[in-house]
Amino acid sequence: VDPGALAREMRALRDGCLHPGAAWEAPAAALARVFLDPLAGAVADNERMIVVPYGAAHELPFHVLPWAGVPLGAARTVSYLPSASALPY
Repeated sequence: VDPGALAREMRALRDGCLHPGAAWEAPAAALARVFLDPLAGAVADNERMIVVPYGAAHELPFHVLPWAGVPLGAARTVSYLPSASALPY
């Protein structure tokens, strides 16, 4: 995965979610392929998902990524926890 391209997709998704009418579906689908597809079995087998983002992924709304035809947050309970590196702050 190209980190620069990944960061651009995350920004595009976030911006699309913040601005009504903006395109967000394509970046969401691309990010779902990166973040959800490798964990497809675990996501399918569990009703709850805990996300511990790192770096630029702190601004990624994982709950809007498409899963089984709907946003992940509509199909699963998505919770976020800070990484251990955020504890001093």
